[in-house]
Amino acid sequence: MSRQRFFTPVRRFWLASICLSGSLQLAQAAPVSAIDNDGLASQAATATSDTQRPLTVTDIMKFRAIEGLQLSDQGDWIAYEARPDRGDSEAIFRALQADTEWRVERGTAPQIASDRQWGLVKQLAPLLEREQAGKKDKPAATAVLVNLQSGEQQVFAAIQRAGFTGDATSAVFLSDTQSATNSDSQNTDKESDEKPAQPTLTSNLILLQLASQQQQHINDVSQFAVAEQGP
Repeated sequence: MSRQRFFTPVRRFWLASICLSGSLQLAQAAPVSAIDNDGLASQAATATSDTQRPLTVTDIMKFRAIEGLQLSDQGDWIAYEARPDRGDSEAIFRALQADTEWRVERGTAPQIASDRQWGLVKQLAPLLEREQAGKKDKPAATAVLVNLQSGEQQVFAAIQRAGFTGDATSAVFLSDTQSATNSDSQNTDKESDEKPAQPTLTSNLILLQLASQQQQHINDVSQFAVAEQGP
């Protein structure tokens, strides 16, 4: 009897150890078998390994910063400039409550009229053309008027500034032109010791009625300003 009492606890402890270790092995193996049967985790791991790669300088150069953010007063239109680290920018008009988007290549400083019917963008010459040109031969910028309902774009050449009137009935453009206004510059006398007169820089102001598309030109204007509210 004493011998049985001695071996019985040992045998029970040994059997319990085997059962416990077996259950731990099964518990550890269960998730693996479940993942293998499902196959989703293995597919996700394969897809991740195929798509992920280190960033390169080329990837970084494709990043674009958002600048000149404009939001309409009613909050239904947004405009911004997408500017890369090096290269040409792009102006983007996007409707927030509809699937509508208009883009203007090389656009900068976008504006939204108060009635949300029109957009305005200053369009620069291509970067390569600007870099190759000298300071005196700097290519003039243009202005692009965008109909936000149809996406139609009107281009106004040689414009240095543009804007909307406060009531959104007109767009104002200040041209960037050069002309010789001094009559003395017509003197062709070779024997004259006087230096020819330098041409005078003049700018013209263009008032565009947005509804009728009628234009009014005002000569010899150097600056202009429009009220933020009212006509």
